[in-house]
Amino acid sequence: MTRIKPAFYKRLCRSLEEYTLHGHAIRDAQEKLDELEREVETGVAGIDYGKDIVQSSGTDSIIERIAISRAELAAWYEHRIRSSKAAHDLMTKALGILTKEEQAVVVMKHCRRFYWNEIAEELGYSDRQCRRLRNAGMAKLALYIYGEQAREIDPREVRT
Repeated sequence: MTRIKPAFYKRLCRSLEEYTLHGHAIRDAQEKLDELEREVETGVAGIDYGKDIVQSSGTDSIIERIAISRAELAAWYEHRIRSSKAAHDLMTKALGILTKEEQAVVVMKHCRRFYWNEIAEELGYSDRQCRRLRNAGMAKLALYIYGEQAREIDPREVRT
């Protein structure tokens, strides 16, 4: 069985824990971006001082500062969506290489934070079989994401 280095295993566990968070971050950032766009559509074109509308022309005007801050905020949300989507898509693609059973165990253990007895009961396997499936799945994921550098070399396999 392929073993992976502890540092890569920990990094992979963190990535799996963040997997569901990326989905939430994408959804939340998109909602905020949509909200900003709705604000801009109904935004202010000038300041009303009685009957006259005064258009803003200087960079010190409150309207321009609000517009600039909204544009910067929109750019930040777009960046957040892109970066979260990239990480989410990579993990989705990586999870796709696992067998259905390995994927179920890995997702239940690391993304949904189930206990071993809950996983075993849900899937109808023993705790030990669930751990074997998780270990095999984690090894495949680590090799897919990090490459051969994640593989731990078994001293029994090294020939001098």
